[in-house]
Amino acid sequence: MTDVFDSESMGQKYKIFYRRHHFVFDHNELDQNPCVVVNQLSKELIKALLNYLKDCKTTQVIQVVEENGFDHFLECFRIIHAAGGAVFNPEGNMLLMKRKGLWDMPKGKLDQGESIVNAAVREVEEECHVFDIDVKRKIGLTYHLYFEKKWLLKETHWYHMVSQTWEEAKPQIEEEIEEIMWVDPEELDIEQLDTYNNIKHVIRQL
Repeated sequence: MTDVFDSESMGQKYKIFYRRHHFVFDHNELDQNPCVVVNQLSKELIKALLNYLKDCKTTQVIQVVEENGFDHFLECFRIIHAAGGAVFNPEGNMLLMKRKGLWDMPKGKLDQGESIVNAAVREVEEECHVFDIDVKRKIGLTYHLYFEKKWLLKETHWYHMVSQTWEEAKPQIEEEIEEIMWVDPEELDIEQLDTYNNIKHVIRQL
């Protein structure tokens, strides 16, 4: 599973995560020690880079310095729209769920005709069995790349939420969710958390 985070620094910088790797899109300054710097993207180059990352055992940072590189990158993929939530209970603890052995947050695809925020609330309710949800604010926008017969790019909108009916939270087993836990965010070691890099990024935004 892979992810990409929304713009940073007044829309000038973007990050896209794929497994342990990530792309940086910034034409103003170089990121810390990029492994590869790309001046101009093409569909062929993107495909070659992703195939390289699929088999690469060490973490790679690829920086694209083309001025409109992020837009050009998105144009090469079918975009899947999704939404999810960083959910807190009234005591200030944050919900994490374990899916396929890694900690995650509830999220999922939009149904046809569904609004983004309604989809985010629905996914939280379905995947974690918490209700009476108050949406506080939008945290940000992520993207993640994954491969299902072809490369796809998922755009996920994230919201900060508080659930008033949370005591009976439980995992949606049919969605391969194994466990639910509530954590004190001040005691959470983000760097040591066994999760995806985009989830770490979402937590940092909080």
